[in-house]
Amino acid sequence: MPGIGGIEYPESVLLGYIPRQISMANVIYSIFQTYCVVDENKVQEIIDKVEIHELMSKYELMYDRFDETAIEAHVDEFMTLFTDDCIVDYGDHGKIDGKDTLREFQRKYFDKETDFQDWFHIIANPWIEIDGEQARGRFNFFGPYVMNGVGACWQFSFYDIDFEKISGEWKIDHLRLEVKYMTPYEEGWESVPIDETFTTGDSL
Repeated sequence: MPGIGGIEYPESVLLGYIPRQISMANVIYSIFQTYCVVDENKVQEIIDKVEIHELMSKYELMYDRFDETAIEAHVDEFMTLFTDDCIVDYGDHGKIDGKDTLREFQRKYFDKETDFQDWFHIIANPWIEIDGEQARGRFNFFGPYVMNGVGACWQFSFYDIDFEKISGEWKIDHLRLEVKYMTPYEEGWESVPIDETFTTGDSL
């Protein structure tokens, strides 16, 4: 009869060995249940952070990948990422109150009716704090853009975002963007930290 570790054992030995191993497994499992207590709140916090991170990834990816022949449908899906009374605050660049106003801006943005004509969005360094059904997330943002009146340019910014969980799903409630650099590609951020077109042009 096949043995253990390549060694042949009599059947009587094996029949005694297997129950002992099953018994030991039960003991180990009992110890695990007793001393390895799972912190369900911590597990939920981790789940919430992952879901918010995925929400922000979807937010950025939906800016960059969409069917230009189906803008309205894309905007409809994009708006599902926000609460009904959402606020998007771009500081000196402008502020948008409410979902209807935001939807109109996003339609113009995706349809390239603002000064932004091309773009690419990258977020990094997520710092997310969970407080029940509320959360706050801070992220770094980098993106190459093409703007009317500027041409190719760089943007480096900070996101500070309040999230709200509604019916078990995280939504963006209040998004704040603090721009550090919005500078022409050729001139660089040392010479022109923030080009005036960003604050005075038709971007909103």
